Amino acid sequence: MTDLNEYLEETIDDIGGFGLFQWILVILIFGSKITDNWSTLMMTFGGVVPNWRCDLTTLDGLEINEYNMSEIEFCELTTSNSSVKCNSRLFEPEMSTVVSEWDLVCERSWIPSTITSLQMGGLIAGGFISGQMADTIGRKLTYASALSALLVFNTAAAFSTSWQMLAALRFFIGMGCGFVSSVNFTFVLEFTTRQSRSLLRFLPCREVFGILYACLCWWLHDWRYIQIGTATLVVPFLLLIIWFVPESFRWLVIHWKIQKAYEVIKRIAKVNDKKSPEYEKFHAEVIQVKDLVSEGKKYSILDIIDNPRLLKFTLLLMVAWFSCGYGAYGIFFGVGQLAGNIYINLILLNVVGFVQVTGWYFVKCIGRKWTISMFFVIGGCSGVIVGILQILDINDKETFVTIFALISKACVATGWMSLMLLTAELYPTVVRSIGSGLHNATSGIGTMVAPMVIYASQKIPGLLYMVFAGLMFLSAFFVILLPETNNQALEDTIDVDSKNSVSKKIKSVFNKSERKDYGSLN
Repeated sequence: MTDLNEYLEETIDDIGGFGLFQWILVILIFGSKITDNWSTLMMTFGGVVPNWRCDLTTLDGLEINEYNMSEIEFCELTTSNSSVKCNSRLFEPEMSTVVSEWDLVCERSWIPSTITSLQMGGLIAGGFISGQMADTIGRKLTYASALSALLVFNTAAAFSTSWQMLAALRFFIGMGCGFVSSVNFTFVLEFTTRQSRSLLRFLPCREVFGILYACLCWWLHDWRYIQIGTATLVVPFLLLIIWFVPESFRWLVIHWKIQKAYEVIKRIAKVNDKKSPEYEKFHAEVIQVKDLVSEGKKYSILDIIDNPRLLKFTLLLMVAWFSCGYGAYGIFFGVGQLAGNIYINLILLNVVGFVQVTGWYFVKCIGRKWTISMFFVIGGCSGVIVGILQILDINDKETFVTIFALISKACVATGWMSLMLLTAELYPTVVRSIGSGLHNATSGIGTMVAPMVIYASQKIPGLLYMVFAGLMFLSAFFVILLPETNNQALEDTIDVDSKNSVSKKIKSVFNKSERKDYGSLN
């Protein structure tokens, strides 16, 4: 009897490897991520402040001829005779954003960033919940539920009657995005061959979707229409996934649903025009899961914590994921807004991300962890240079800062893609989604910390990039301590070593302490 992990890998190869079924699966699951991408990016347009001017006709006590009409974008105006507060503003009609909708400037300028922060809070919550949910009720139901949530909440957000209502809905949209981000790659991973996984991880889907989003904004100019467009796009993907995509057969096997797993195998073989394995042989091989997984057992994050090996992986990976979330978000907003057309700038910011495609070559040649460490070190060195340049006063400083900041951004993006691949391959099937959700939530914490450091950087030049560099170097070292997963079979179950479990060790320490205390009483 062969190892269960290897047998399931061989089964995928025997029923077509990366065949027609896998291509359709990738198009549907990865394609559906456009809804997650657009939902996340909405506030990059919705939070933009259009050009505006104070409605001078609403001001009392102001002599218009005393005022320079070329400077009419003000919150409060002090003239020779009086101080006047602008209570009504006129926004340029070329674009309709959340800011212009509810007059979120001047004393209300904090609101757009608060809405974004609430969305990121939802992303963190979604990351924690989705992993447990996907490993408990299945990948397909969890993923379909997440897409349904994006459909409902994006539609509702388009009809928001106040910024408070929008903020609440953006939190739930963030939760839906957290679900999709956590389950998306894991779902595809469990249907594909080990040789194809690295290529799939480095497909520039996010960058392509980001460019399409910029084009959508350029076309519609209205945040409500963009919300509706995002919601509408969910419908075809949701229906096709429900109709075509089956539950992960790996998840079915480790949950003792062997007959259903075999039906999925038969379906994949049929679409790929291959012969499915005999049920008796399949059953004989996978029934060994009974020796590895207790029937009806519900896995949780506690199973990761209780396993010394998985706990070590998790702690090391959390540092790297936090660093990536901080770096990707911090650099994006810390470089400063580019001059020129906002829509072209959105396109350019996504084009830079195509550099991550080079990571596919390196993860195959030198392995996952060395690729991550290499890009983290290069990104960290670039971050140090940017930090030093921001402190110094030299000619063409802005040009060099931009160049090295973009290098840092490209490196953290490529390293992050490699990290996502390594993370998915390190965790067994029974807790893979839990691990993925946990680390997506950890990166979300990094994205929430970054704006605070960006604000502090206004008073302490170079702080943002020096912190980024330190995190990159630390993460590069921690990742080296992880095992390599290149060309390895995916693990499906947790190796149980009751003697070395964390809970057993803790109980043993307490028992020894109690025995000592008891002995001292005699």
